[in-house]
This record gives sequence, C-alpha cells and structure tokens, in this order.
Amino acid sequence: TEERLARLAPHLGEIRLSIYDDTPWPERVAALAKAPVTFGVNLLVTPERVAALGATLHRLEALGCRDVALLRYVGPDTTQQLSHADERRVVAALARCTMSVRLSVCFGDHLGALPRLFDGDGPSGDCGAGGEFLVLTSERTVKQCSFASGGPSVRTADDVLRVYREQRDVLRAPVAKAGCARANRD
Repeated sequence: TEERLARLAPHLGEIRLSIYDDTPWPERVAALAKAPVTFGVNLLVTPERVAALGATLHRLEALGCRDVALLRYVGPDTTQQLSHADERRVVAALARCTMSVRLSVCFGDHLGALPRLFDGDGPSGDCGAGGEFLVLTSERTVKQCSFASGGPSVRTADDVLRVYREQRDVLRAPVAKAGCARANRD
C-alpha cells in the first residue's frame, strides 16, 4: 500500500520486484513509481515471454519503471531454455527499448554484440563466476555462482581464500545446469 511504502522508504536502499504473469504486477509497478523509493523490476525471459518482451518493456516504462533486469533461466527444464531464434528476438526487443535494462551474466555472449559494462575475466569475456566473484551460502559453502550445487565447506575467511586459491579450476568450470553461459558456448 502507499502507506506501507511511505513507512518503509527511509529504511530501504532499493526494491526489486520480480514480475510473474499471474500476479497484478502492473498495479505494483505503478504504486512503486509513485512512492518515494528506488525500485527496479526483475523479469525472467523464457520462450513463452519472448514474443511479448518488447511490449512488456514498453508497458513497464509507461508505468514509471526505469530499471529492468532480464534474467536467463538456468536449470533442467528444457522448455524454459531460449533457442537461438529466441535470443535474436530478445536482442530486437532490447534495440527498441529506451529505459535502462541489465542482462543477467548468464546470457554470456549469446546475445551477440550488445554493449557490455565489462568483458569478464574468462577467455571469451564470460560471467566471471569463480574468478571475479564467489558465492558464500548460509550453509557455509563456497560456490562459483548461485546456480551451482554443493561446494567446499568453509568456516573462516582464511578458508574462503584457501578455496579460492587452490580450487580455481573447479570454481571456473561451467555449472552443470542447462542455461549456464559457460556450458553453452556454441
């Protein structure tokens, strides 16, 4: 509600709203746009959403959204994976978009020559997982990215540094899930 947003605003850095087709997200975006808060939208791009992506981005902007993060599915459900044709349609939708759009690093180089903030540290300018950043879980494990499974246990910062130094090859390997930009370099 407007009242709740007003009470929370002084305590928030940014709100990220994940939008789903079965929720009243347009109402939420409009409310956030009126509130004294910084916000952005997260949108998972799936084959089902690609056809309407341009219209969705336009609608978000019309509602007052100024920042969208497009996320790529990473996981075992092959129906959620983007084809090369889908990726070309994503690029076309982005070419027509005038608001700020961030792409998940899991898109890797799959979207061609779109401008990038940085090239990453891998041989093809990949996501940088395991090199430029690590994920520390609440279970005290180290993973190369949030999609990775398992990982070495750590107890201290020195343990994290040891894993980083001694297991670079493991940490720089593709995640064994479809959608990993490193695993799908074709």
